[in-house]
Amino acid sequence: MNSPSTTQEEQPTSSPPTLEMGKEYRSHRREQAGHQWFYDEFSSIYRHMAPDHLLIHPPTPSSSSFENQHYHRTTTPPLLSSFHYSTSATSHHGNNMLPESIEQVHVWRERACSDPVQMLQLCMSLIDSQPKLVTAAEQLPPEQHQQQMSLAYGVGKEAFRLLKRLVSTATNKRVAGEAQFLLGNCYGTGQLGVSLDHERAFLWYTQASKQNHAEATYRTGVCYELGIGTCHDERRAFTFYRKAAHLAHPTSMYKLAIVYWHGYCGQPIHAREAISWLQRALSSLPEARYMLAMLILYSDNTDALVVPDKRYAIDLLHDAAKHGHTESQLKLAQGFLHGGKDALEGLIDQDKGLGVYWYARAIHQSCHPEAAIIFSILCLAGTAYPYMDQSDQYAYQWACKAVQYASRRHARFGTDRWILAKACYLVAVYIDQGIGIETSSSSEMAIPWFQKAASLGHLTAARRISSHHQEQKQHQEDNKDTSKQRGRRRKHFTRHQCIAM
Repeated sequence: MNSPSTTQEEQPTSSPPTLEMGKEYRSHRREQAGHQWFYDEFSSIYRHMAPDHLLIHPPTPSSSSFENQHYHRTTTPPLLSSFHYSTSATSHHGNNMLPESIEQVHVWRERACSDPVQMLQLCMSLIDSQPKLVTAAEQLPPEQHQQQMSLAYGVGKEAFRLLKRLVSTATNKRVAGEAQFLLGNCYGTGQLGVSLDHERAFLWYTQASKQNHAEATYRTGVCYELGIGTCHDERRAFTFYRKAAHLAHPTSMYKLAIVYWHGYCGQPIHAREAISWLQRALSSLPEARYMLAMLILYSDNTDALVVPDKRYAIDLLHDAAKHGHTESQLKLAQGFLHGGKDALEGLIDQDKGLGVYWYARAIHQSCHPEAAIIFSILCLAGTAYPYMDQSDQYAYQWACKAVQYASRRHARFGTDRWILAKACYLVAVYIDQGIGIETSSSSEMAIPWFQKAASLGHLTAARRISSHHQEQKQHQEDNKDTSKQRGRRRKHFTRHQCIAM
């Protein structure tokens, strides 16, 4: 079996990061190490994925009073494989015990060394255990912290050795493919403390793809499309996307739908084929449900591509929202808060409680800045009573939260520029008007916020800055005129004083 060379033993170079293996490989070699990517169906480009565990989640209203008031249609994503670690961040093996010492890991390794399947399961167990050991070490006193971190480092080192051994000796296609994928993931994301090497990651993904590993096949397509570890080649990317889709990989099915709908990767636009692949991904991807719901609700459907069942579209939105799709949550929240408008008219009755609930879900789950802006406005106006009381202080605090969330996304991932501009302008208005601020405020304190919003493209903020500059200029001219008049009076007084003397 042809594979990248494994003769040179590579060891982890640092303490292991707590990255999840379930994250998709989107890391670009020209960007900062460890960045992940997601596909934005609105702009149809790859963007950096914001790691939710790094964001601060504010307290949100309880969902118990709202969840039972709406639909109960659920869809459970099927298990594509009982074996593939790549499709889930959860453990797929029987041994969930955390190792207590590196000697115990050695004993487990000796027991499993005769069976490649058991070796792979042990490797997965160690990969699962490492971030848990790191988390546990952070809560220990200093004298035990270093010992626990050394154990976590040793666990990662043993897992990496097992992977290197498996890719060289395994004869079972499924075992070999999974081991090759996991090794590629280590090189591509820095898992187990391995140094980033996108070229090696691409080679191992390609090898795993030859074993019909669906996730590795999809990532090979991503590497070709983005030029990660290899040359940029959209046609080859499409070939691997199509292969992964035929291997029942949901994200690849959704990707093919996007490709055919917009004509990407050198393919002609084929709307009917796009709808076909989109429907195949419905059961597993909330993004696919949201996209199909938007097509049903807002497309003219002149070619009869979808059944114009708007009730079904609302069910799709609700399913996607319950499974964590933020745009679906915001769409439902807007509909419930203001009542059905546009395409939602007659489909959703106004229910401010459910509107507040879905906005709260979007904030709690992904710290969405637009939802925080809505909360700020609701607190200011008091229109969501009794679910949210009127409070100028809370309005100002939610506006600051919106700036915080949007700033993080914009600084790290280049997204949410317009939302950040709106949030900065909202904070500027609050400071300018003295809303929700305990200390005394002035227009001068609001100017930096107006300038920030204007630099991000907010026209009203730009006009406010221009007006402020004109006022300053006029004030300076008035001061100059006043100073000149005082100077003339002073000279006149001095001349008469001299005459008197």
